[in-house]
Amino acid sequence: MEFYTVDDVETNQSYQLPKEIIHNEKYKSLNANEKITYAILKDMHLLSIKNNWIDENNYLYLMLTDHELGVILKLTSRTINKIKNNLKEHGLIHMERQGLNKPNVIYLLKP
Repeated sequence: MEFYTVDDVETNQSYQLPKEIIHNEKYKSLNANEKITYAILKDMHLLSIKNNWIDENNYLYLMLTDHELGVILKLTSRTINKIKNNLKEHGLIHMERQGLNKPNVIYLLKP
């Protein structure tokens, strides 16, 4: 058995999920995969900063295909598309189409 130490907590990287997504009735119907996807997208804001994916309003965005996100989550592109649509319906992401064969621009929204 390996127990956590103080050093582990300070140095381990973790995904963060806002508590509101767990406790707010508005998000009660989100399933675990959708909540995990939100946490992963939130973590990817570091990539947005690194790649200077910041629009004219100073909003961070992501450029990620369904396939790329599917590889991370080990889910099909079709399932990822459903997850993203449900996150959109719950007001947690905004997507803008780029055009044929280009990934959508994804803005993660605050709960």
